[in-house]
Amino acid sequence: YAAGGVQAQNVAVYDDSSKTITPLRGNQPNGTVRSLLVRGDTLFVGGEFTISGTDANGFAVYDLIRQAWVTSSVDALSASSGSVVVRSITSSDSQDGKVIVAGVFSQAGSLACQGICMLDASSGAWSALGGGIQGEVASVDYAGVCFFCSFTVLSTDTLSPSG
Repeated sequence: YAAGGVQAQNVAVYDDSSKTITPLRGNQPNGTVRSLLVRGDTLFVGGEFTISGTDANGFAVYDLIRQAWVTSSVDALSASSGSVVVRSITSSDSQDGKVIVAGVFSQAGSLACQGICMLDASSGAWSALGGGIQGEVASVDYAGVCFFCSFTVLSTDTLSPSG
């Protein structure tokens, strides 16, 4: 997609008042975007992609005020084999600034974090949720202080999601 001479790939902003679509500034995600979450002035982007000039691998954070990718405070996700795929990004009103990221991955930076992790959006720190989920997490949603997830088990290891 091209708007105003600028090429957009996978993510753009629609302004309902002006009825215009504007690409995000900076490098565009290279791959498939599968999930988006906006909290305050921050856009969280998940999928199966990389972004040139960043460490993003299936998950990236975009500052809507600065109009730039956040490159220094959030460690990249990695997979023990295959590609990182983020299928779900959600947050809870009861846990301000906490974002649940889920899909197929095994680590967040150097933290072992199987399939589901919590990001503290203010500090950029990742936290594992229990023992994680050995499989592919498709979606996550909150109900009060608890969250629910749907997933496909890839092995017979013990599942121990907690929230």
